[in-house]
Amino acid sequence: MVPPRFSREYARKHANVALHEFDAGHELTEVIDEMWTLTAQFLGLPAGNPSDNG
Repeated sequence: MVPPRFSREYARKHANVALHEFDAGHELTEVIDEMWTLTAQFLGLPAGNPSDNG
């Protein structure tokens, strides 16, 4: 596991890096929708919930 301070320092030194920290458990299940929205924005995809594919 990478200590958060290393990631913060890296992001601070690299303008092309966007660091998003989540207050969540190890599995991140409680922030999956927020993570997907950020990922979709980064990839230029629609931000809809991927589990809504019907």
